[in-house]
Formats: sequence, C-alpha cells, structure tokens
Amino acid sequence: MNIKRFRMGILIFALTAVTFLTVSNAVVQAVEFPYSTVSDVLDKISGNWYDDNGNLVISIKSNYINDCQVISGHDFAGGNPGGGYFRIQENQGIRDMFILWDTVDNPPYIEIDKSGIQLHR
Repeated sequence: MNIKRFRMGILIFALTAVTFLTVSNAVVQAVEFPYSTVSDVLDKISGNWYDDNGNLVISIKSNYINDCQVISGHDFAGGNPGGGYFRIQENQGIRDMFILWDTVDNPPYIEIDKSGIQLHR
C-alpha cells in the first residue's frame, strides 16, 4: 500500500511541476490593431492637452504624439471612453504610451501612462 501512495505522490508532483512550467513559460502577446483603427482613435483625441495650471503637456496631431510618430497601437478597450497603448518612435527608441480618453465627457479629457492626472483641451 505504501508503494502505491509513493507512486501516486510522485505522479501528482510531476503533473504539478509540468503544469507550473507550462503556465510560467506562457507568452502574453499584445492585441495589435489595424493602423486605420489607431488613426481613428488619434483623430478622436487629437489636439493640444493641458494640465490644470494651463501648461501644455501633450500635443496629438495626425499620426504624431509630441512630434513622435505613432507606429502602432495595441490592447485598446472601450470606445469612448476608452484606453489603449500607442507605440511611438522617440529619439531614444520605441516605447509604449498608455492613454485613457473620454472625449464625450464635459470637458473632454485624456490621462497619460496611468498618472491619474486628467489633461483637458
């Protein structure tokens, strides 16, 4: 009887180890959107955005954010309000910028990189 328990214990351990290794090696991939969708969102949030003190913080025009070209977008959620990542080409390299937006609210706002600070036009 002890041999059966020992073998069952080994089997359970092996299955647990295989499951853990499979889950820990899983690759999470971003959901890329067609550039036409990215462009539509950029049109929706285009303009100059200011903080509460009236300082220009970010400018979104055409397919550029602060004069950095938007290469792609991924993991968009919602419509309006919504949010998603914009991949931009900066002088230092490529980076993802997360933007939340609500252009229906009065006044419309965006929030950059989950800062908690709302910017207004």
